[in-house]
Amino acid sequence: MFQPRFLFVVFLVVLVVPWEINCKSKSKAAERLLSQQKQKEKFSVFDKELIQGDKITSRSLIKGVEEFSEGLQSLLSQPDAATLVPSKLPRRNTGKTLAYITPWNSKGYEYAKMFAYKLDYLSPTWFHFNKGETQVRGDHNIDRSWIEAVKAAYPTFPAPAIIPRFTFDGWSGGDLDELFKSTAKRDKLIENILITTTQNKFDGVVVDFGYIAYTSFGDKIVDFISSLSSQLHQLNLLLVWVIPPMTAIEEEDTELLTAEDMEKISPHIDAFSIMTYDFSSHHRRVGPTAPVDWMMRSILRLIPPSKRSDKSFTDKFLLGLNFYGREYKPAGDVRALTGGDYLKVLESQKGAKFVWEESFHEHLIYYSLSQSPTAPSTPSATSPSSAIVIYPTLKYLQTRIEIARTAGIGISIWEIGQGLDYFFDLL
Repeated sequence: MFQPRFLFVVFLVVLVVPWEINCKSKSKAAERLLSQQKQKEKFSVFDKELIQGDKITSRSLIKGVEEFSEGLQSLLSQPDAATLVPSKLPRRNTGKTLAYITPWNSKGYEYAKMFAYKLDYLSPTWFHFNKGETQVRGDHNIDRSWIEAVKAAYPTFPAPAIIPRFTFDGWSGGDLDELFKSTAKRDKLIENILITTTQNKFDGVVVDFGYIAYTSFGDKIVDFISSLSSQLHQLNLLLVWVIPPMTAIEEEDTELLTAEDMEKISPHIDAFSIMTYDFSSHHRRVGPTAPVDWMMRSILRLIPPSKRSDKSFTDKFLLGLNFYGREYKPAGDVRALTGGDYLKVLESQKGAKFVWEESFHEHLIYYSLSQSPTAPSTPSATSPSSAIVIYPTLKYLQTRIEIARTAGIGISIWEIGQGLDYFFDLL
């Protein structure tokens, strides 16, 4: 016969055991929710280990972009965003950083305000000279309210210098040679640059003659640069000069600019923005945008051995990075891609294959133009059923930022409005 005490113990066991199981279940659920919450708070591309070469997929990339954007917008909505954003996404690049923005891409204006504390120079591409003219064109592009917003975005950090770009639209080498030879024309053009710069209270200028052979001008280019520089520097204004890289690895004997030219011009320049992108498209072919071997050779060709340990010299160089990409389809159909375009391609081609091409350190995306979005067994841009997308990934950009850091130089970005917001976590 059972004793009452024994029945009471059994009753307690029946009650307690399910309660303990239930508590443990709730405890694990709470831990899981807490872990998920902490994971959401850690949205940096480094915390989430998104800088990958071989594990990347369309889905993982889109998810990474979305989570970063959500986290960033949450930070920006806080009343103390001016201190919170830099603490969560600190500046990482140790060299100077120049960012170009264009009037036709409003995203660049937004990014400039969001990440002003990571930028040393901002160059809006507002001005140009028509062929053979000395009058500055593009005043209608000036956005003073945006400049004020950028300057005020992060009060405890130095504001980026606003140095608009001046380009020479349609000018040939012969046209520029005539400009450099004519003292009157040269002086008038320089005067108009100075008037535009001082009247609008800019911090300096970027001068871009384009992708031409400067070796043909001899000392005339040095005379022009020194004259412009001396007048700008008298007013404490900066001068940045856009310069070409090597033409191509297979054409190393063809030089657009030599190390000797750089030594002559360097004393007059505050920074050189090197166009180390468009490697393949400049030569009208499908291929890498900026192979690392070519980038490194370009740097070495422009910095003479005697100057490579001279920090005052190397500090002036800014390695060009692209925030845009291209999509190559059969029969020569090519289009430029912004970040938004890129994400749309990935959304529609979730089975696309990412391939990290070790020879030039770039990701290529292969996808089928047929209904089944799988890579062909032998991917080719000339195949009637396949396409190739080459757009910067985090791994692509970080590799090139490291090259710049190793060489002791900065970076210049063309152009930030074409990128994705999580790119800026690398800067």
